[in-house]
Amino acid sequence: MSITTGALLLVIASVRAEDTSASAPSANEMKMIPALRPVEEVPRIWITPEYVHYWQNTTTKLPQLLSIADPTDSFPVGSYYGDKGLSWNDGNGVKLTVGAWIDDDKRYGIELAGLYVPEQTQSVNFNPLPGNVDAFFADFNMGYPPHFKQNFFPSDPASNASFQYGTEQYGGEANGLIHIGEWEPMNGLKVSADGLGGFRYFGLKDSYSDQYNEPNAGFFYSDEFKTDNNFYGANFGAHIRVECQRFFAEITPKIALGVTDESVSVNGSNVVPNNPGPGGFYASGNKLGDHSNTPFAYLPQITVKVGYNINDTIEAFVGYDALYLSDVARVENQISTQLDGNQMAGFGFVPGGPADGSPPFQVQSSSLFEQGVTAGLTFKL
Repeated sequence: MSITTGALLLVIASVRAEDTSASAPSANEMKMIPALRPVEEVPRIWITPEYVHYWQNTTTKLPQLLSIADPTDSFPVGSYYGDKGLSWNDGNGVKLTVGAWIDDDKRYGIELAGLYVPEQTQSVNFNPLPGNVDAFFADFNMGYPPHFKQNFFPSDPASNASFQYGTEQYGGEANGLIHIGEWEPMNGLKVSADGLGGFRYFGLKDSYSDQYNEPNAGFFYSDEFKTDNNFYGANFGAHIRVECQRFFAEITPKIALGVTDESVSVNGSNVVPNNPGPGGFYASGNKLGDHSNTPFAYLPQITVKVGYNINDTIEAFVGYDALYLSDVARVENQISTQLDGNQMAGFGFVPGGPADGSPPFQVQSSSLFEQGVTAGLTFKL
C-alpha cells in the first residue's frame, strides 16, 4: 500500500468515527425512544376468564302503583307502593377475553371478549292487601277522582297484589390490535401501549309484571311490560400497561359510537264482569302491542386492573369497571298511570271521563350507568 492510499483511508475512518459519535443518543435520550420488544418473551395467545360483580345506578323510578286512601276512600293521601327507584344489588356474571398476535413480530393482533350477567329478579307480594290501600292509583290525567268510591279489599281476605321485576345483560366485542410501543422511564419500570378498534355490542333486557286479584268483587288484572335494548357501534380504545418486576397495573379506556335499538312490548289480560276493554289495567289502550325506537347512542367504558405475575404463563388480578350508555329504554319508564277511558267504562262507580284517555304510546329513553369489581386470571401461551 502506498503512503498516499494509507493516508486517505485514515481520513475516511476518522470521518466515519465522528459521524457515529455525533449520531449516538445519550442514555437519557434512549429512554424516550420506544423500545423494541423481545418478541420471544411476548405470549402469542392469551385467555382471560373473569368474575364480575356489577351494580346499576339509575335516576328512573316506578310510578305510584298502590295508594293509601283517606277514610272516605275518595282521595289517595299517600303512596303505599311505587314512586321509588329500583335498586339492583346482585349483578354477578362472567366475562371471557381471548386474544392473539397474528404476525411474527407480534405487532398486529385480534381480541374477542364476551360478557354475560344472568337475570336478576325482584318480587313483592301483598296478600292480603291492607284495608286502607286502593288497588289502583287515582288517574288525575283523566280529570276525575279515584277509580274506587268504596274499597272492596277490607271485606275480602283473599285480595292480593304482586309485582315482579327482572333485568339481564350481555355483550361482546371484536377488536383489532396494534402494538404502539414500549418505554422504560426508569430502571425496573416498563410502560407499554396497544391501540384497539373494532365492533361493540351491548344488550340489556328488563321486565315488569303485576297481578291484581279481588275474588269477591270478581275481577283479576294482569299487566306485562318488557324492554329489549341492543346497542351496536364502532369501538375505539387502548390498553396501557405498567410493569414493575412481577407487579403490573393496566388501564383500558374505550368508547363506542352507534345506535341503540330499543323495543318495548306491552301486554295484559283481565277477567272482569263489567266487560272493560282488552288488555290489563296499566297495560291497556294505545299502550298495547310492540313499539320501537332507534336513537344515536355512545358507550364509554373504563377498566382498571392491578395484579401479579405468578409465573411466566399465569397472572392474577383484581379490577374496577365503569360503563355508561347514553340512550336505553328502562322498563320502569314505560309504565304510565294514565289509563284508557274505554278500559274503565264498565265500572259504574267511575264518574265520567273521555272515551279514550290513553295517548299514543312513545318509547321513553333514559341512560344507564353501572360500575363493578372484577377478579380473574390470564393464561399466556
